[in-house]
Amino acid sequence: MLTFQEIEQKRVKNNISKYKLCKESTVPSANYYRLIKRPNATTKTLDKLGSALNRIIKGKKNVR
Repeated sequence: MLTFQEIEQKRVKNNISKYKLCKESTVPSANYYRLIKRPNATTKTLDKLGSALNRIIKGKKNVR
């Protein structure tokens, strides 16, 4: 499982917006912005964000 910092680095590297990641993961954007200030996410939240990030990245690669 990825840490919040790893998720954020991967999101930036792949040019994915915070909005898109929140929408895909069903994590409220307010929670995501709170995590940026104080990264203390639950395992469930990290799983949602990590899975959504991987789906978005996989989808971007399949578009080519």
